[in-house]
Formats: sequence, C-alpha cells, structure tokens
Amino acid sequence: MLEERVSGHVVGWFPGSRLLFAEGHPSTQELCKADGLPGALDALREDLADLGILPPAFDMRSIWRPGGFRLPDGGTGFGGVRRLDTTVDMSFDHPAEGLAALAGVAALPLPRVKTQVIREVGGRQVETVYLRGSAGRTVLARWYDKGTLV
Repeated sequence: MLEERVSGHVVGWFPGSRLLFAEGHPSTQELCKADGLPGALDALREDLADLGILPPAFDMRSIWRPGGFRLPDGGTGFGGVRRLDTTVDMSFDHPAEGLAALAGVAALPLPRVKTQVIREVGGRQVETVYLRGSAGRTVLARWYDKGTLV
C-alpha cells in the first residue's frame, strides 16, 4: 500500500498477481455522476503516472465485447472495475408514500436473495432493507429512509 492517497484513493499493489488497485470515491466533493467516471479514471491514471506508476491506458470502449473486455493481442491490461456502488435518491410528496415504497421493497419475493428488514426501535415502521446473497453475507443492495439516519 502506498503511504499517501492518490486522487483521494488508497492505492496498493499485489506483486505476485501483478495487480494494482485503487479504492475510493471518484469525486471528493460529492457523489460522482456516471458521466464523470471516465474523467475520474483518467485523473487517477495521470496522478499515478506522476508517481512513476504506469497502469495500461487505452480506450476501454474499443475493446468491449459481450462477456467482458478483450485486449486485441490477448495480453494483459486494465482488469476492469471490481465493485461499483451506485445510488439513487427518490423523493415523495408525502412521507407515507416513501414509507410505503420501502415496505414494498421489503415485501418483494426475490429468488436466491435474502431480505433483511430493519424496523424502528419499538415499532413496525421499516427503516432499512438489505438484499443479501443466498448465503446472507454479501450485501447486494440497501434501501433506506434518509430521514431516519440523520
């Protein structure tokens, strides 16, 4: 691991597998919009290059094929994004509508997904809904009422 952050990211290296990784938020000011991700990746690459770390650089759109990225020469290069968290804020005209939507998510019957519902202390109102993988450890999604987290 590098001692200092690069473009707000924790950067590390696994020499055995030749894997370079960067963990963090692409925007330090606010959540990054989808169209800002390519620019954030370019900025991270430039800041890494300033430190003498030269990850592969090429236009990812030119090598996308159904099933994943394929380098033209079959060589090594950018491995892709391992995890990408996305968020959407929804607002409702009345608080009861938002709570009804949250309760509706909690009631969805999803195959091979475990639903964990967190309710208000001493009450029945749904505050958070976790959708977890079949083993129950991996969080696939989280829905929550921002008003209860303040």
